[in-house]
Amino acid sequence: PFSSDIQEFNVLSSAYDAQYGHGAGASVVVVTKAGTNDWHGSAYEFFQNDALQATKYFSKQAGLAKPPFLFNQFGAAIGGPIWKKHMFFFFNYDGIRTDTSSPTIGTVPTAAQRAGDFSNTFDQKGNLIQIFNPFTSRPDPLRPGHYVRDAFSGNKIPSGMINSASAGLFALLPMPNQPGVGSTGANNYAKTVTSSAPMNNYSGRYDYQINERNRLFGKFARESTPAVAGTFLLPAQSEYVRQVNTGIGWTSVLNSSTTLEARLGWMGYIANAV
Repeated sequence: PFSSDIQEFNVLSSAYDAQYGHGAGASVVVVTKAGTNDWHGSAYEFFQNDALQATKYFSKQAGLAKPPFLFNQFGAAIGGPIWKKHMFFFFNYDGIRTDTSSPTIGTVPTAAQRAGDFSNTFDQKGNLIQIFNPFTSRPDPLRPGHYVRDAFSGNKIPSGMINSASAGLFALLPMPNQPGVGSTGANNYAKTVTSSAPMNNYSGRYDYQINERNRLFGKFARESTPAVAGTFLLPAQSEYVRQVNTGIGWTSVLNSSTTLEARLGWMGYIANAV
């Protein structure tokens, strides 16, 4: 639950009662707000965008424009009586609209490499990285158990030997937009990766004071997040996450020294990614 839906919470770090289950670490006990005989409500909004942000250092270094940024968190809550002194309700809504981005730098094949030309592909020490024809592999007559193969002439793969699937994959990759670093030419591509994760959270609570000894309550909460996560090279990934949490409870004072408390809850989680 969000802060506007919380009445109190307690962190149990060790030796907690059996009613809280068993597990490593701590347990957090949260009591959500309930309606009362009086009407209460609240609303809030927190807003930031790229107009209020400085351009990130690595964006400047790569010559990229200021990345977009949006963070807007807002919500409202209301609670009150349905039947005074007996029935009460409380409803809370929280929403988040966020678009975040970050500069990302990596390495993609050059135009020459896509055409099979590795005559200008060097290691960190400036040595040419020699490529070999795998179809010429044969046993080494001078070293039994070993194999030798022939280097491509000019360190270039003939166009007829380039696999069509590889050529199709190269077509999906962007071309370098940076000069690269050192003799290797690494980090020759920069991109601003943007992700969006709007979220909606609804929660409600119903309380019924039957009499002085018996009380019922019901709780429902639903959170949905249709997120779109940007990637460095591949198309953005879409993901939809939905969580539902519901429960009911009955508290009965049997006598001056005994209280009966019964609760039943259910939680569901659905996640789909594309």
